[in-house]
Amino acid sequence: MAIAVPDCTKIRDPLPWAGRSLSAVLFEQLFAATPAHKGGRFMARPPAAGDVAIAFGLHAAPGAALVHGCGWDSYFGAELSPIRSSDISNPCGPALAAILCGAHLLADGLRAPAAGYLCNTLDWSARAAPEGAPQPDPAAALGELWTIGTGSVGTAALYFLTLLTRRFDAGLIDKDDVEIENLDRSPIFVATDDGRPKVHATADYLRSVGVASIRPERATLGESKLWRTRQESTPDLLIAAANEDHVRFQIEADMPPIQIYGTTGKSWQASVIRHVPLQGPCSLCLFPDSGPVAPTACATGKVVSPVNGKRIDAALPFLSFAAGLMTAAEILKLALPGCPFSSMITQYSAKAEDKLMSARLSPRAGCLCQSGRDHALHRRMIAGTRYAALSGTI
Repeated sequence: MAIAVPDCTKIRDPLPWAGRSLSAVLFEQLFAATPAHKGGRFMARPPAAGDVAIAFGLHAAPGAALVHGCGWDSYFGAELSPIRSSDISNPCGPALAAILCGAHLLADGLRAPAAGYLCNTLDWSARAAPEGAPQPDPAAALGELWTIGTGSVGTAALYFLTLLTRRFDAGLIDKDDVEIENLDRSPIFVATDDGRPKVHATADYLRSVGVASIRPERATLGESKLWRTRQESTPDLLIAAANEDHVRFQIEADMPPIQIYGTTGKSWQASVIRHVPLQGPCSLCLFPDSGPVAPTACATGKVVSPVNGKRIDAALPFLSFAAGLMTAAEILKLALPGCPFSSMITQYSAKAEDKLMSARLSPRAGCLCQSGRDHALHRRMIAGTRYAALSGTI
């Protein structure tokens, strides 16, 4: 991979590496994920004939795919970007533009797009966000966020949150260790994390960028002391990025706060889902604990390593990043006037003509949230959380 970034380009606030050289940070992160002795081949040079080129900014280079974003807005294509540049610090639009371009290139045989694609991360529509749309404040505290499942989507959500703010308390629950196949689908894990507990590797990243309060626990949700001793008004929000061990049932049985999480699908899809307690269907409506499951399974398959014959996971590229970014964007909107800006589920499909679609969720007859759950107790459990007003609870 070759990168052409002027050495004088500095990273700006509120990114956690503000003031440092962009080129230096890029190479530092690339070699951390894939060191030279593990096959990492990264260099600084201008584009050459035969390269698959990506240009970042307003103007496209001949033959290159163009990536540009500002505020909530994202664009990739081969022509001049229609997005106006500004000093908005919101990272959601620029990050999604880069992800969508990468996904498009790999889904379409590394061919530059024939037509441009404009969308926004505010209401997930194929147009620019309304002029004067509210923007997230880097100084605003997000509250206490617990992430259940610190795999590819969970870590991507935390990574994209930290591009704007480190003002939140983090609870991390996961029983698994980092494996080599995790390194190319998580923006947090690096080569030295291989074999370490995922929660500890995630906690180290969060500390490195300035998150002050972190409680990592290597456990399933059912074994988690953090979850079993949970008190009223905690946490403020759940990033429920796990699917195994009946985790959805355990979450819903314990009167959860608002949940926002991403999923990936097997046909180049990534989705973000929001469950507002007492106001709509719960996660068990979408993912029943038994019986048919909604078709948003992990976008992975099994391949055999040519080196040692080990069967390892293979993931469709960029989908975990898309699901994580979509999750982070929804979290950053929670405190803005007008929230929610879209329906309860939004899906991005890299190969579809209509790449972004939003829909409401339907309650499932007989689900725990429809009968069998004490709504008065649930209201009391979440009344003191930061986002209780969305549930009609103060």
